[in-house]
Amino acid sequence: MIGDSPRVYRRRRGPIQFIVTTYRRSPSLAIGAGVISILAVLAALAPLLTPYTPVEIDVANKFMPPSGAHLFGTDELGRDIWTRSLYGARVSLLTALLAPMIGLAIGVPLGLVSGYFGGWADSITMRYIDVQIAVPGILLAMMIILFVGRGFLALVVAIGIGSIPNFARIVRASTLSIQEDEYVAAVKAMGGGHAYTMFRTILPNAMGPIIVQVVITAAVAVLLEAALSFLGLGTVPPTPSWGAMLQIGKGYMNEAPYYSIMPGIQLTVTVVALDLMGRGLQKLRGSSASATAEVQGRA
Repeated sequence: MIGDSPRVYRRRRGPIQFIVTTYRRSPSLAIGAGVISILAVLAALAPLLTPYTPVEIDVANKFMPPSGAHLFGTDELGRDIWTRSLYGARVSLLTALLAPMIGLAIGVPLGLVSGYFGGWADSITMRYIDVQIAVPGILLAMMIILFVGRGFLALVVAIGIGSIPNFARIVRASTLSIQEDEYVAAVKAMGGGHAYTMFRTILPNAMGPIIVQVVITAAVAVLLEAALSFLGLGTVPPTPSWGAMLQIGKGYMNEAPYYSIMPGIQLTVTVVALDLMGRGLQKLRGSSASATAEVQGRA
């Protein structure tokens, strides 16, 4: 109709445009996310990418060198190393996914309550955090696993519990900063309760540092899983794990130097990719904060 303001139609960005835009804004984030995506696809499609199973024993073909039949050779029991490396990626990537969720589920509420209410709640929470931080993460994980027993679930829980203080401290610091803003005071003045103010007002505005911490925790979780498996406290054999493969492979460096190459490369690439993602997210946060400060300064 005449006189009506024209409507503005915005084209939705496709996945390719989103990837290109992300790469331009933060190349490290795009590269790291791409590498992790490729590893996840390889791990998910492992049964289609290899004719072997990770527990298939063929002692007659042990320590076979890399060939067309076995891309990275076979181990001391004749199992295909390429196959076990692919399935080992499932353990590492699932650990990187699930362990931070435990830290989120417990650490975020602790940080919110501590920063929002202060007083005795803050004192008790910070004393707990101080005590846990005093214990090295790998030592704490070893204690938990020795207490509850070995297994993938125990491994994830042990690593996840170790990440609780980091999430709690970050959320507490964000809460102390955000609750001084005017919009939080406005929500309280309009009758917003404590739960609404914490989880619907403060928490969404603290998601930036939380997301960065999730990625950092994922990288640490992959390293801890490999370290614990290397020490014999990870997944129960014959479940493949990069750390366990490295631990066994070091004893056969003369007979089969290729044994540890594949899991070592995959572990290194995974940790570096997650580190790139974390650095990229921090860069995006920094650029967003600078842009916000510039806009506020102009206003």
